[in-house]
Amino acid sequence: NGLEMKDLSRETNGFGRLLAEWDEGLVALWKLIAKRFKRMGGQSSSYFLRMVGKDTFILTDDVVNQLRNLNVVDRRPTSKSELLSVELFFNDLQALSNRPLAHISKLLALSID
Repeated sequence: NGLEMKDLSRETNGFGRLLAEWDEGLVALWKLIAKRFKRMGGQSSSYFLRMVGKDTFILTDDVVNQLRNLNVVDRRPTSKSELLSVELFFNDLQALSNRPLAHISKLLALSID
């Protein structure tokens, strides 16, 4: 993964810059990381991004349950269209609340029905 990060950094004028300036949507960034790095599929990409300081939501079981309760999804989102739907929901909440995506996903996870 270190060599892949080095290659990606060379291709994009810096890995940190790539993350900071990414504007194609988080789901697309998750997919790029999953494609380029080993063992970074599933939830790993979102956890990695949060760990390095990129604002992202994480689809924990509690978040997914709340998304189901809010009729955003009817099951754990896995397809590209389902994930994009969730991303749009989070983007709408962020626009309404002016809160980071990390805060929104934590608030959803802690919500009690």
